[in-house]
Amino acid sequence: MTPPTVALARITFGRNPDEPASLPLFLTAHEIGHALGLIGFPPDEELPWYDPLQGRFTGALALEGSRRVFGLAQPFLPVRSGHWDFIGDVMGAENSANISAVSVGALMDTGYPAAWYGADR
Repeated sequence: MTPPTVALARITFGRNPDEPASLPLFLTAHEIGHALGLIGFPPDEELPWYDPLQGRFTGALALEGSRRVFGLAQPFLPVRSGHWDFIGDVMGAENSANISAVSVGALMDTGYPAAWYGADR
């Protein structure tokens, strides 16, 4: 197992009195995903499987998750502005609360002890 990891994040909402008092589930889960390091990483930390300039994520377990979801092997996952460039995942650009095997694999690439079962459900 990897050494313990600490993630510190703050999700702020409701500063404007016209905003709702709570965030939708998909947005809360999405922002927590970023806090855990999904897709967008600190600019001063280079990771061998993520090229932000080219928009390519090549983590082996995220690629395996993609193969499980889409049924085809690909050399990299396209990333746009720190989000998956496909639909159907909480870390994509659309409003989905689905945590796909791609994001589970990316968590494992990052060192979190995640598991495949339960993804995409």
